[in-house]
Amino acid sequence: MRPSTKPDMKNNAFDFARLLFAFFVVYAHSRYLYGAPDILHWDASGFDNLHAGTIGLWGFFAISGFLVTSSFSNSASLTDFLAKRFKRIFPGFWCSLFICGFVFAPLWYFLKLKTLTGFWDTNAIYIWKFITTNLDSAIQVQSIGAVAIDSINGPYWTIHHEVSCYIILGVILTFIGSFKFASKTLQRNTLLAVTLGLSVIRLMYNYYQPFTQVYGNWFGDERFLLFLTIFMWGATLNLYRDILEPSWAGAFICLLILLLATKTDYLPVVFPPCFTFLVICLCFMLPIRNIGKKIGDLSFGVYLYHWPMRLTLQMLGFQQELGLWSFILLNIVCTLPLAYLSWHLVEKRFLKHAKTEAPIARAAQEIMPPQERELVATAS
Repeated sequence: MRPSTKPDMKNNAFDFARLLFAFFVVYAHSRYLYGAPDILHWDASGFDNLHAGTIGLWGFFAISGFLVTSSFSNSASLTDFLAKRFKRIFPGFWCSLFICGFVFAPLWYFLKLKTLTGFWDTNAIYIWKFITTNLDSAIQVQSIGAVAIDSINGPYWTIHHEVSCYIILGVILTFIGSFKFASKTLQRNTLLAVTLGLSVIRLMYNYYQPFTQVYGNWFGDERFLLFLTIFMWGATLNLYRDILEPSWAGAFICLLILLLATKTDYLPVVFPPCFTFLVICLCFMLPIRNIGKKIGDLSFGVYLYHWPMRLTLQMLGFQQELGLWSFILLNIVCTLPLAYLSWHLVEKRFLKHAKTEAPIARAAQEIMPPQERELVATAS
């Protein structure tokens, strides 16, 4: 069947795409154990880590920027929007902190020493520090004594970047929405201008060494700049979705541009818009649709729990007994039940209280395209 030329906000593959990107991250983290080459690795100027894991992360941010913009249009205020974002991220994240501290840490201690004797005496303070220090998502503690053979949960570091993107987008859209005198087109073009400005700043980081040094001294982690740029391109595509026409031809052209750009020095120029457009197109055209309505949105749970589950399987010796792909499959199979429980027992329960009963009638909502504005609060 020929896909619709207009984005269908009720019938799409966003849940499937996010789950697929989560599996990309699982693959990337398992691959390191075996020293295997990355089948999705690209050698490209301007990108030090262009592999399956980063592609998965960038995909998350592209989709998140697109979806949370709809969430903003269904929010009563900036505070309401941020409250819904808080309920989407932090309950599941906090629960995983406690499970890592009180379930996985004792398990790893037992697997190493074959006893739990002395565990609480030597590690209770470390568990307390691990949980309380990381509650704000700005991860500062990644260990609990010496119970694990690696960091407790390596993927945690991106959550703070995601939250930061929510706040920045909410502030920008609120500011743009205050331009009541401006036309809808001007308001949408203002967001496009902001996104282009961020893209220029990112390019300055790539091509202008003095700015690279200043940015590194002030902010340290350059990865956030790319995350934010991709996130904002997703948000911008949402505001222009009344003229957005997803097609396989458009997706192929974007992919071809990206592949050709890897052979030049201009990949940083084309990557954020082309990659984001490619991802959003696929989300509207892939045939596996609305799986979240059937099994739940498991992507965040997979992201949160695949790392401690990988450590557990590694400590049980499965890395030595299984090949790479068998190990990855086992990691996914063991993680999915935790992701399912996380969604149905924690994440979904908080999201039930995150829906706004009546969408607001304000200027910020009017900048959205004249289509259905009904993405549920789970879109993040």
